[in-house]
Amino acid sequence: MASMVDPRLVLSVASLLLVLLLPLPAADVECCKKGADYPVKVGGVDISPDSIARGKSATFTISANTAMKYQKGSW
Repeated sequence: MASMVDPRLVLSVASLLLVLLLPLPAADVECCKKGADYPVKVGGVDISPDSIARGKSATFTISANTAMKYQKGSW
């Protein structure tokens, strides 16, 4: 004898999974404070391709300078 799954149970389980997956961790982003003295000075950012798309590869090239001394391989 075949048993039927209650559609309300399926909907409840699907809703629970959706609610649990929504708060996935995201990266926190903060703007730099104007006039602040940061150890790294960013000179430019190039993004390729110019119009990025979800699911497609993108390259970020960042040029920057620092007066900090570091040993090779420490970053």
